[in-house]
Formats: sequence, C-alpha cells, structure tokens
Amino acid sequence: MPNLSSMVAVLACGGLSWCSNDNAEHTIIRATATLLAAALAIACHAWWVQKFTKSVPPLPPGPRGLPVLGNLPFLQPDLHRYFSKLSQIYGPIIKLQFGSKICIVVSSASVAKEVLQDHDAIFANRDPPTVAIIGTYGGCDMNPEQSSLPTVSIPKAIKPTTTSDEPNAVI
Repeated sequence: MPNLSSMVAVLACGGLSWCSNDNAEHTIIRATATLLAAALAIACHAWWVQKFTKSVPPLPPGPRGLPVLGNLPFLQPDLHRYFSKLSQIYGPIIKLQFGSKICIVVSSASVAKEVLQDHDAIFANRDPPTVAIIGTYGGCDMNPEQSSLPTVSIPKAIKPTTTSDEPNAVI
C-alpha cells in the first residue's frame, strides 16, 4: 500500500513530474520555490505593517465630520461664534476637516501668539499652493506675455499733435 503522504502529494500536484520525490534535482527546485515563497510572504507582511502603522502626529481634538465633506455642512454663517462655541467644547486649538483638507483653528490669543511668534519658522516652512504658483506665473512680477508688448514712453504718449487744417491747433 502506497504511503498516504505520497498519494496526497501526487494528487495535489496533479501528477506533475517536478513534484515527485524521484530526483534530487527536483528536491532542490522544491526547496528553492518554498524559500522564495516564504521570502515573498515575509516581504509582503513587512510592507503591510509598515504601510498601516505610520507614525501620525497627534492632532488636536475637534468635531467629527462626514466622510467626504468633513465639517463643511456644519459651518454656521457667523464663523467667529461657531469657533467660539467649539473652543468651549474642545479647547483653544481645534481640528476641523474641510473635504480632504485638515485645518487647525487657534482661538486663544496666548496660543496664537505662541504659534505665530515663538514657533513661526516651523509653521511657515510650507510649500506654496499650486494655485498661487500658477496665478503669479511662477512668482514673477509680471506676465511673460506682457514683457513682449511694445513699450510707449511718457513724452511720446503726451506729445501734442496738430491737425493739417490748423497748424497751431492742439488735439
């Protein structure tokens, strides 16, 4: 009677020759395939753990928003009163989510002074928004198309002209 494990191996492999125990070369191939599969599984697990356990800096408390819109539907026309009411609940620093952007609201004068004066280099070191770069033509003072326009000097623009009918008439 054949060994039960050999029958299971033959059934699992479908009778393929590389899966049989006949040759030492096939054993090396199986061992290499097993090691590669194990290495791939370990690499995938390490990537998965690294991706989902990133260290996110702690954010201040704030009201929970809707999944896509965030806190936009809950804004009130008088923002200063709305922020004052939220600061009584959550403290002087509040996190609000407007769509996909997270906004931090500072509602205390002492905390605002600390943020804007004492730690200004930390908070000011940000990239400019794309809209600002496009709207200012890359930070240039003037539109590149304007620099190719002909220039008119002031004396030429205000020079009095005369008509052919009356030589002393000024237009």
